[in-house]
Parts: sequence; structure tokens; C-alpha cells
Amino acid sequence: MAQRTIASSGTAAIVAPNQVAFTIEAKHFRGGKKPIISVAGLATTETVTFFIRAGATWEELDDGSGTQVFFTATYAADVFNGPGEYGYIKDATAGAITVHLNDGI
Repeated sequence: MAQRTIASSGTAAIVAPNQVAFTIEAKHFRGGKKPIISVAGLATTETVTFFIRAGATWEELDDGSGTQVFFTATYAADVFNGPGEYGYIKDATAGAITVHLNDGI
């Protein structure tokens, strides 16, 4: 599985509406694949919360049941289901993080 860095952030907290943006392109879904987004470097006290761009605004990215998607030090990777412009915020000033796009499964 190929992995590439698509975003990174230092130790400072990042708050809305200053989401760090990254794009998942349609080519990452060819052949029915679904790419995996992973976050490296999360401290035990940090969460990274995800959003999707809807026109000029950021909308909370939820898991389909209404629960907003966020990663922690123990849950730091998941499949993303469609192309688009995504963004994230980081709630703590603990560690620097790197966001990776992993080729689909």
C-alpha cells in the first residue's frame, strides 16, 4: 500500500474556521478502492476532527449516524468514502502531526 503525506501541522491547536485543507481525488477510488486517511503523531490528549467542504463552508464529517468523525492516538486511521476537499482541526497543543493518504483497499 503506497502512502503519501497530504498535510501536516505543528504543535499549536487549530480551531474552526481555520481548517487545514487536503483533497482526495476521484482517481483514488478507481476500481472500487477506498483510500485510508491516517494521522501520525497524535498525543494521548489530542483529537483531530474532520470536515468536508460544501461550497464556501465547512460541514462536519460524520460517520453516517450523525457522530462527527475524529481521530485520537488510539484511533488514527479510517477509510474515506468519496472524493472531495476535506479539512481538519486539532484541539490541543501537544505534538506535531502528519496526515497521510494510503492507497485504497
